[in-house]
Amino acid sequence: MLEFLLGFIPGLIWLGYFLKKDAHPEPKKIILKTFILGGLAAFPAILLEAGLTQIIPFSSWLYFFVVIAPVEEILKYSAARFAALKSRFCDEKIDIMVYLITAGLGFATIENILLILKSSDSALDIIVIRFLSATLLHALLGSLLGYFIAKKKPLIEGLGIAILAHGSYNYFANSESQNGFIGMSLILLGLFISAAWQFKKVKKLKIRN
Repeated sequence: MLEFLLGFIPGLIWLGYFLKKDAHPEPKKIILKTFILGGLAAFPAILLEAGLTQIIPFSSWLYFFVVIAPVEEILKYSAARFAALKSRFCDEKIDIMVYLITAGLGFATIENILLILKSSDSALDIIVIRFLSATLLHALLGSLLGYFIAKKKPLIEGLGIAILAHGSYNYFANSESQNGFIGMSLILLGLFISAAWQFKKVKKLKIRN
């Protein structure tokens, strides 16, 4: 039970961090709904990714770009859209980013829990690593896609860039060389800096019509 609860820590910490960026906090029930649906989206993602290994093997670098990244980004977006993006509570541009980040963190939380349950490594080690890596990645990708939607850019454009960043991260994460760690770190740093800039820009936009 304790290990299960530990899986929530990275996502909840980052959720608290990003929620503070919204001057007009969203209703807790909608945030919770979005977080839960984002988490539930992890299960069809697992099934789809497992099934698609019959077409593109996991050992292929293509798998990261045409299976994992598209499946996960589309499902996270769908969860946020169903839970909040079309609701009356999503009435400011910044709300779009907040809800997509929330869905991404819900998704990452289920990933964390499943990894802890099946891994022989220390649960504490896993959550520390995931806090600084994959959990943060899902939040930042939500910020990226949310920014594109808030700016009324084509959805396919935002999804395409998020998928490219996600696929690149996974490619480096599965590299056993030092270049893999450097690549992951640079992607996270770039996305984190971009997210700070995105929030600053979106805060200046007018309330949604």
